[in-house]
Amino acid sequence: KQFHLRNNGFYIIARKVTLSYDKAAIELSDYQIVNGQQTSFTLIHALNKVGDDLANLRIPIRIIESTDSKAIDDIIIGLNRQNEVNEIYMFSRRNYVIDLAHYIDQRNEINPNNKIWFERRAFEHKERTSKKNRNPSVIDLEELMRAYASMFIGNAHDFTRTDDLLKVAQKDTLFNEQQSKEFYYLSAVAISLCRKVMRNHNIPWNYGARNQFYLAFRSLCEQRAKTKLPSLRVGPESDDYLEKLGKVIGHQSFIQHYHPQAKQAYNLVTKELKAASQDGRKLSIADRGRKAKFTKAVIKRCMK
Repeated sequence: KQFHLRNNGFYIIARKVTLSYDKAAIELSDYQIVNGQQTSFTLIHALNKVGDDLANLRIPIRIIESTDSKAIDDIIIGLNRQNEVNEIYMFSRRNYVIDLAHYIDQRNEINPNNKIWFERRAFEHKERTSKKNRNPSVIDLEELMRAYASMFIGNAHDFTRTDDLLKVAQKDTLFNEQQSKEFYYLSAVAISLCRKVMRNHNIPWNYGARNQFYLAFRSLCEQRAKTKLPSLRVGPESDDYLEKLGKVIGHQSFIQHYHPQAKQAYNLVTKELKAASQDGRKLSIADRGRKAKFTKAVIKRCMK
C-alpha cells in the first residue's frame, strides 16, 4: 500500500508527449526509461514472492518531455549519480544513429544469413548472446565506433579508450550526417568476421590489439577488391569504394566459414606482436595496441 511512497519509481524522457482526447492515455514518441532499475528488481522479486497480488499496486512514473539533447544528457546523468553512466550511449539518440539502426535492419533483410544485431541501446539484444555462448554478430555502439574509427579514420592506436572515441564523436567525425551508413555497416560485419577468428583461437573479444586487427582486415580486403580508401566519405568515389569493398567483406561464400582476409589479418597482427615482444620491453598486448609504432608495423606487413 505504501510502495508509491517509499519508491522512486520510473523516470521516462520522451521527445513528444501527447494526451488522448479523454486524458485516459498518454502517447510517448522517441522515449526511453532513464531511471528505474532498482524499482524493476523490486517488482520482479515481489512478483516471484506473492504472484498476482500486485494488481492494485501503484507505481510512481515521472515523464519528462524535451527535445533538447544537452538537457536530456544532463537529466540522465543527474538521475543516475548512484550508477555509472556510459557516456557512449548518449550518442544513441542522435538521428544518424537511429537511422543507422534502421539501415542495418534493412541490410539484414537483404542478407538474412549474415545478420548483424546492432545494440543502439545497452543490452538491447542480450537474449541473443550469453557469457558461455557469445554471439559474434551482437555488436554494441562503442565497439562499432571503435571499428569504424580504426578502419576508416586511421591511427588505430588512437581509439583504444572510451574517452578517445568520445572526443572524435563530439567533433562530428563519427556519425556525421554526410557520411554513408554503409561504412558503419561494413564495420559491423568486420567485427563479426574478426570475432569468429578470435573465438576460434580462444581470444577474448576485448583483445588489446583488435583495433589493428580491424585495420589490417580492411587493408587486406582493399587489396583483394583492388580499391583504395577515398579522401572523402561522400560522393561517387566513396560509393564506388564501398561497392567494391562490400563485395569482398560480405562475400556470401565466407558467411559460414572463416573469412580468408580475417584469418590473414589475425596472423599478421599475431606475428607483429611476437616480433615487437623481442624489443626487450615488457608490454601487454593492450599497451602495444596503443603504440603508433605497432600500428605502422602492422600496416607495413599488410603491404608485403
